[in-house]
Amino acid sequence: MSAAPRGWTRTPAFWIAYAALSTVALAIAWNIFPLAIPLVNLDITLSRAEARTRAEVEAAKQKIAPQEAKSAVRFAHDSDTQNYVELEGGGKAAFGALVQGELYAPYWWEVRIFKPGEVSEATIRFRPDGSPNGFTRRVPETYVRDEASKALSADSARALAEERGKSDWGMDLKPYTLLEQSQQVRATGRIDHAFVYQRPEMLGEARFRMRLSAGCSRICIESKSSWPFFEITISPSSAECGGSSLPSASSSGK
Repeated sequence: MSAAPRGWTRTPAFWIAYAALSTVALAIAWNIFPLAIPLVNLDITLSRAEARTRAEVEAAKQKIAPQEAKSAVRFAHDSDTQNYVELEGGGKAAFGALVQGELYAPYWWEVRIFKPGEVSEATIRFRPDGSPNGFTRRVPETYVRDEASKALSADSARALAEERGKSDWGMDLKPYTLLEQSQQVRATGRIDHAFVYQRPEMLGEARFRMRLSAGCSRICIESKSSWPFFEITISPSSAECGGSSLPSASSSGK
């Protein structure tokens, strides 16, 4: 009686071809995967709990948050900047260098300190390594901290903003030049000033800018990015002492 013929999948030739094709597919996937899903080498040395604690301590020290406030923490990512840099500003290698450098942090811890039902709140940011990355304070339009200093001159407001930014938040304005300034008069007579500074470095057609504002007789610094005419607003950035909107995101509350 003759033996039954073997299926073609049970022949040595099939398995040799299968192994060869698998090796080729693995090599292709190894080279294409970083392009399809870019990997970023990010060293996060500040934990979520540490970010919360440091933010609450700093808010109490600077007196920029409501009493008995709650806090919410999130780890955020500037996807707009990443998309622009990877497409127009030098590619993935340039974005990787931006992440590893000190000029701008595309990733950060953000701690919102607030009291439910109140307009007043503060948001403080830290870089992944724990260094300060700015803050913003939100207050009602009618807020006036000090009648004597609610309407500072532009020169006085700029001097205050630069001095407090340096002493309280470690800002270094030496690489920047003042580009423009503006002011807004509130209904209470309070004047909020804004100063825009610019660095000489460029990313593609984008420039690094810093927006620093002063009002309420103190400064606030916010880190964020925007894209007017291919210009990046880079941290530490604005001071909004009067109803600035904050980015929405899922947070872990306390």
